[in-house]
Amino acid sequence: MIEELAQKGLLDYRRPLSADVRDTAAIAPVYALLGEVQRELPRVPLPDVMDLVLSKVPLLELAAASMDHEQAVANLLKLRDITAQLAQRPDLTLQGLIAELTSRVFEPPDEAESPLAEEGLEDREQQGAVRLLSIHKAKGLEFPMVILAGLHRGADRRESRILIQHDWSTGIVGVRAGDLQTIGGVYVGHKLAQRQRAEQARVLYVAMTRAKRRLVLSAGLPTTSKGGDSFLSHIADAMDLDLSSIETATIRLGETAVPIRVIPGRDVAPRLGVAEPLWRETDGELAGLLPRWSERTARRQAARQTRLFTSPTALQGAGDGEARFAGPSRTTTDPEQARLVGTLAHLVLEGWDFADDPEKLRACVTTICREGIPPQLMAKMDVGQIETELYDLFKTFAVSQPYAELRRATILGREVPFAIPWPASETRHSSLVTRHCVMEGVIDLIYRLDGRVWIADYKTDRVGDDGLAVRAAGYRAQADIYRAAVTRCLGLKQVGFKFIFLRNGSAVEV
Repeated sequence: MIEELAQKGLLDYRRPLSADVRDTAAIAPVYALLGEVQRELPRVPLPDVMDLVLSKVPLLELAAASMDHEQAVANLLKLRDITAQLAQRPDLTLQGLIAELTSRVFEPPDEAESPLAEEGLEDREQQGAVRLLSIHKAKGLEFPMVILAGLHRGADRRESRILIQHDWSTGIVGVRAGDLQTIGGVYVGHKLAQRQRAEQARVLYVAMTRAKRRLVLSAGLPTTSKGGDSFLSHIADAMDLDLSSIETATIRLGETAVPIRVIPGRDVAPRLGVAEPLWRETDGELAGLLPRWSERTARRQAARQTRLFTSPTALQGAGDGEARFAGPSRTTTDPEQARLVGTLAHLVLEGWDFADDPEKLRACVTTICREGIPPQLMAKMDVGQIETELYDLFKTFAVSQPYAELRRATILGREVPFAIPWPASETRHSSLVTRHCVMEGVIDLIYRLDGRVWIADYKTDRVGDDGLAVRAAGYRAQADIYRAAVTRCLGLKQVGFKFIFLRNGSAVEV
């Protein structure tokens, strides 16, 4: 069922189920429940999140009916307590809470010496249950039967090529760099290897003493007589076994008879750095998976090429500097200088009080030019020319009708950043697919005038008055995006939009 839903792209419960899905009647209530929880969770306080989930979803009932019974229920209640404890942090949001809980799942904190309880092991219903544990997790516990598998594997320690070690008992400092080492390095390295082998023997002892009645040691026989650096080598040393010629037999350790059983199998040539495959193809049984694997690879490549974030400029496909659209233009300015003038003009307007004396604009322009031009551009450009150009620009703008309107307006926000979901289309497998990304940008100005909210975007384009309407029409996509952002975020039905061309002292409503 899950495979069918995945193939049809219906694993997302927010998408409607198609009629051709098997057991639609069984899946639809589950999707409806998930949708209801998703809608209600953001509306409740964080301490009540788990209570809402447990009241809507029968998790406690399912846990009580599982094989772990009370333990599973206790785990859910513990999760609720952890959620309530985390919710006391004043800076935590619902998304942050989910991220914190998810990180604890993938990176659980270190547990105590005895992380598992033994209750239920003597219960008839629990007899025969298999628990997979690491040696450290099993420490402090006992089980009727313990199987230690893979004892032939090495400790998988990769020694650093550079080592500086201080032996506190003797005061000797050992140094090793690649194949070169000091005399102290030889001594300290040998002592460190002995210490590591002793620790390995201690861990093996802990594992072997977890068994109450029966202990099974399982390993693959190596080609060397001692088995290298592994748990098996410790056992061979203790039992005085020659692993290269061992056969099925029974050996005695004091008064205890230890049976040894060798199970022959096919020889596999060792391949350094190549993992053993999980399966082998026989009679073409995997041939049907090849097209699906190719499809998966294509989806992965498409996903890596898909942009998660976009902006009005990227969507509009603008080049360097101001966007180049149809319409008359008188620009002869260097593009890099044009971009710099536009940036400085926005910096001036970001902090300018429209009710202030326009004569103060010259001092404001001078300050911005001294502080806003990067040092690497100071030597390349004529700062005096840029300052004069900006002053002439604002001299025209300060006596214009748009400036007079802004003096009467109530400024709601300057350089307002936004991020909203945005649909985007792409061609995939010869069909048009609609996906969603994040549209982000910065709005120059939001103001209220005569009871209506307006958006203003400053432009420093060099264009004649007769070409303003054409130039503004070329920016129409940007206006639609800004208007959608303000409408969604402020909950307004109607928002006006104007492009203010500073050099012309004119505004064009779109």
